[in-house]
Amino acid sequence: MKPDFPLLVPLLLLAACGGGPEAAEDSAPARAAAAPPAPAEAAAPDQDPAVGRNAAPPVIGREAGRPPASVWQPTREPEFHFEPGGPIPDEKLADYHVELSCSVDGKDVGTMVIGLWPEKAPVTVRRFLRLCDEGFYDGTTFHRIIRNFMVQGGDPTGTGAGDGPYGHLPGEFSDEPQYEHHYGVLSMARGNDPDSAGCQFFIVCAESASVWNLDGRYASFGKLVAGVDTLEALANAPTDPRSREGSRPTVPVRIERARVVAGPAPPPQEKIERPAPDLGGEPAMIEVQHVLVSFRDTRVKADRSKEEAFELARIVLEKARAGEDFSALVREYSDDPIDPRDPLPGLYRMTNRGVTDPVFERAIFEAEKKYQARDQELTAKVGKGEISYQEKQQQMQALKQELLGQLPPQSFPRQQMAKAFGDVAFSLGVGEIGMAEYSPVESPFGWHIIKRIK
Repeated sequence: MKPDFPLLVPLLLLAACGGGPEAAEDSAPARAAAAPPAPAEAAAPDQDPAVGRNAAPPVIGREAGRPPASVWQPTREPEFHFEPGGPIPDEKLADYHVELSCSVDGKDVGTMVIGLWPEKAPVTVRRFLRLCDEGFYDGTTFHRIIRNFMVQGGDPTGTGAGDGPYGHLPGEFSDEPQYEHHYGVLSMARGNDPDSAGCQFFIVCAESASVWNLDGRYASFGKLVAGVDTLEALANAPTDPRSREGSRPTVPVRIERARVVAGPAPPPQEKIERPAPDLGGEPAMIEVQHVLVSFRDTRVKADRSKEEAFELARIVLEKARAGEDFSALVREYSDDPIDPRDPLPGLYRMTNRGVTDPVFERAIFEAEKKYQARDQELTAKVGKGEISYQEKQQQMQALKQELLGQLPPQSFPRQQMAKAFGDVAFSLGVGEIGMAEYSPVESPFGWHIIKRIK
């Protein structure tokens, strides 16, 4: 199963299974759960088009919602005084870290301990420490929550349009590996202007292309060293599916107190990564082969009656359980499109609910970057008359095939498969064979005889 890079559109738009894109569109188990794009894919009003696919970047509104510094006063007496020109020089900023005590719907969900990176982003770190020290963030909310991306907060208005009291910050961006955006990283939200960050920040709560696209474009300036359970409580807070991106919380998700602590951040006492979901004993990821036996009244429109399909499905199941070669059974009986050259026809790699496949996602992300860079390079050559448009197309097609050949196997989320198919597949042990019965709702394309491979 390989994704397809449409020519001159260097983004992953389609997953190919078997013989090519057409096979993916006609693949019954996956097609059964086809749905509109996830709400998180909606573009934000101030989206930077360079950020790319998946969730819109952490943006702030165009209108400031806070009075200017000349009339705003700290809500509590600062303990350390991080104002520019104050008693703490840049080289001493590393001697402080921050604790964010949080609640969801009025319930205490613990504290996040955050170490800061003043060696990379001294202006941003100083601003964040100052706002924490002055009580600016106390009582503010996380107004934008995207489970597979980030939680965004720090807006005094709670709307996403608010601004801070001390003006905008220069964009302290970096492509260095140690400052990349990953789970638990703290970074500044901004508008279209790279130098428009002020007070809103976000904390990454996933590993995805949406996250990796931020590198070099958003100012990361710290990372969690403790408090994964707290971050998970924020990221899992209920949101309104009718809101833009489905990202607006339906209950208050609040910073009760942002506290600056003297001393460098302690070393991490836990793994700073997204915890594995509780799957009730089911595997996180599986590989299965399957035979689809369909009939005339389904969208597959096989040339047999429902009764004939039922009888054939029973025969195939018996043959498979008797030890006959499963790949041969797929080739002989399956109504799902297969590639005759495929050594394991009818193969699906599936992730369970709540499980991601960062290896495949990262491979896609890196392939897209290579494709985009080459497309820009060749477009420039066409503009200079160094190569023809046809030569560019040929080179891009060759690169497309090369990149596709380098990708690892693609996995499909269980929720995108026919329900009965997924239920049976994840109930099997390795080497076991089962059958998903036809159902107009849960298995609408017929009977699936399934063998778990891995």
